[in-house]
Amino acid sequence: MLRVKICGIKNEDELKLALTAGADAVGFITEVPLETPRRITLERARRLVRKVPIFVESVLVIMPTSPEEVYQMAERARPGAIQIHTPPAPELLEKIQDLRRENGIKIVQTIGIGEKTPLEIHGEIERISRYIDAVLLDTERPGGGGGTGRTHDWSMSREIVEETKLPVILAGGLNHENVRDAVRTVRPYGVDTASGVEVNGVKEKYRLRAFIINAKECG
Repeated sequence: MLRVKICGIKNEDELKLALTAGADAVGFITEVPLETPRRITLERARRLVRKVPIFVESVLVIMPTSPEEVYQMAERARPGAIQIHTPPAPELLEKIQDLRRENGIKIVQTIGIGEKTPLEIHGEIERISRYIDAVLLDTERPGGGGGTGRTHDWSMSREIVEETKLPVILAGGLNHENVRDAVRTVRPYGVDTASGVEVNGVKEKYRLRAFIINAKECG
């Protein structure tokens, strides 16, 4: 069964909407060094994580500069998973393995889809595969990471899904109108959206429900 993550949850109202709509995972974009209306403080993330039901995954989306920063944020917020939203850094990932071994926190690595070929991206994933539990493919932004709200070439993502043994989550410009085609084309483990279920920067009930229904119909 396809998994659906609703990212960029900012408050309890949006969290309730996502949970009621049937989200399998919810993401909290926490203290990232980017201008985004979805950025929240670590303290708010901590409070929201505590309200996530046991069978729904809470995901802390961060852009750390050191392993110590990852540990500090994980200890404070206690999420079920951490999404590293910076370019893959094997040394950093290696140094946070205790989070997986001792705390059971899953590690998801964002991989930007842009100028690199599927073969290059697959090699990148192979180099870090032992340190992570899943990859999230997002449209690349200058300087790395994703969160552009734009789609990319889904045929590239399909090639990566076919080549990697890790669960692959598809992101990048997905909304209730295009998610069916995205799932049929890529066949990912899961899909992820933030702005695609918003109206004027706020999560919207109809778009949330339609996104999740349309995604799961095909997955």
